Amino acid sequence: MSGVVYRVPPMSIASVRATAVELRSVLSLHDGPLFPVMTVLEKVLDNRLNVIRLEVWPDSDLEGAEGLSFTDDEGVDRIILPQSVYHGAWNDDGRDRFTASHELGHWALHSKCILARSSAAALKPYENSEWQANLFAAEILMPVSFIYSGDTVMDLVSRFRVSQKAAELRLRNLAKWGISLKRKPPR
Repeated sequence: MSGVVYRVPPMSIASVRATAVELRSVLSLHDGPLFPVMTVLEKVLDNRLNVIRLEVWPDSDLEGAEGLSFTDDEGVDRIILPQSVYHGAWNDDGRDRFTASHELGHWALHSKCILARSSAAALKPYENSEWQANLFAAEILMPVSFIYSGDTVMDLVSRFRVSQKAAELRLRNLAKWGISLKRKPPR
């Protein structure tokens, strides 16, 4: 995610959620809680399907950006991660897994739409590319179908290999949106 904000076609929470659920389903990853984001990015979407080009650059070359997603002049969809994020995501660092999923969200949601630079203050959340990509990352990493009533932040951290901050925001947003959670299945 860079400091640049783009206006994109508006998407509802339900639409972003549906896109994440659909991607998990297409990849046959809907039956378990853990989303292997780096396996999906590198081994499936890049190496096997050749639908994106994943590049790893030295951190210093990205001037503080945690990741970039764009379609180049030849029409190739690219995701660029700094070395620290790439290695951290492969090593299950929660923040880096979220960052990689965020960039995957830009690809899934925005690779075929026209982007317009904007000031974040001038945008509604539902037309802000960063808000949409953050929501996508939360949905793909922490699907509602594997979050249960009574779950704690640490339950989500452990189950989904995410950061405490991501887990806190996820639980807070689900409550704010009135999304019903099912009871935890018996062990």
